[in-house]
Amino acid sequence: LSDPKAELINRIQKHAELRDFTSAKRKYPRGSFCINCTGDVCRQDTVLFKQQIPQKHNNESNYPGYRLVAGRVVKESYGVKKQQHTFTVEVIWSSGMQPLPPMTQLLVKGRVLYRHKTYRQKWPNEAERVAAVVEKHARGDEARSVRLKRLENKQSGRRLESKQKRRALGKWPSTRRGPQGRSSRPLPVSSRRGKRPRSGTGWSAGYKQAKKRKV
Repeated sequence: LSDPKAELINRIQKHAELRDFTSAKRKYPRGSFCINCTGDVCRQDTVLFKQQIPQKHNNESNYPGYRLVAGRVVKESYGVKKQQHTFTVEVIWSSGMQPLPPMTQLLVKGRVLYRHKTYRQKWPNEAERVAAVVEKHARGDEARSVRLKRLENKQSGRRLESKQKRRALGKWPSTRRGPQGRSSRPLPVSSRRGKRPRSGTGWSAGYKQAKKRKV
């Protein structure tokens, strides 16, 4: 921060204003959140959303509760490990089940933020918001491409691992060739006894041995 002392004084004054729920809701009324921004929230947005609160199962009711949260998005980013969109919301006021105190930093996944629709207040200059949204979309496209490559590499790694396991268990013939151009791997007697080997597999020697043992 350029001036930590001034920033700290500003936060103390802001907390004093929002400490009372009535005054906070009067300053940020529910009707002022009139723009539907579901799926398109950016940093510095003042949003209103409904958050689902899970309840423990009991004899009376097992339905989840809901909490209404009004807050300002102070940070949004895409995770490095899984490229999930995460928002940090600074709570202005909250109502419903388990309400949060003002100025609380709430970490919310994008799918949770957009689940029950999200509304925002109008910016003083909407052109600045358009630029912020364009920058966010560029980072989102980059994160999605990284995620797609990661999933493709993960799937190819799983296929290679499965192939190696099957070869180790003897379900696939070895790629090594004998002097006659056939695989030097003998036929697994327990698994192919009494069965004619497929042509071109190089298991004829093992099949003859199994037939002699049977006789």
